[in-house]
Amino acid sequence: MLIVLETLITALLRVDEVSRQIALPFIRRHAVLRVNTQFPALVFYASFTEKGVLFDLIEPPRAVITGTITATLADLVRGFLTAPSHVLDKIQIEGDLDTVQRIETLMQTFNLERIVKNSWQMFWKSEPEAKEPRKTRPGRSSTLVRKLEQQHKLLEQLNVQLLEQRNDLKDLQVRYARMMVLAIGLGSVLLVMLAWIAWYFWS
Repeated sequence: MLIVLETLITALLRVDEVSRQIALPFIRRHAVLRVNTQFPALVFYASFTEKGVLFDLIEPPRAVITGTITATLADLVRGFLTAPSHVLDKIQIEGDLDTVQRIETLMQTFNLERIVKNSWQMFWKSEPEAKEPRKTRPGRSSTLVRKLEQQHKLLEQLNVQLLEQRNDLKDLQVRYARMMVLAIGLGSVLLVMLAWIAWYFWS
């Protein structure tokens, strides 16, 4: 199972530029993620290298664990390959803020559904030009192709930025909720203390 996932994820990283750009910081520092799965209970390690992602049941020597992912094996596979939001919410990620956000963004963009959809759209966009190659001059055709590629890359970059901003907003909402709970708690304690003081002196 791990060999299949390793081969599939490595292949997708090579063909999908957006996912590769998101994972590039992990690759550059040879990040190692500890993965804890439930049902079945299993611990393995995912190492990011220039050749791809390597899975191992034994912790790599002298490895510094960058982050920890905890989920059921089924949710983990679905999270990386189809990325439904209700499944991503079940996956627990531990690590520094950049690592957590990068893994969440990687799971949202790095999935078979999005990659196949983009490849299908690119295929249909290029089909009319393939049917009538003689009606377009070679120089103009190459210019149009370059413009389409640039626009596609720009859209992908905007999509990544949007996902990162959503993660930032989610983090801010969590912090705001915690501050509100803390403020309400402190306010309640203060009111109780004031009521007790008033009762003590006036009774």
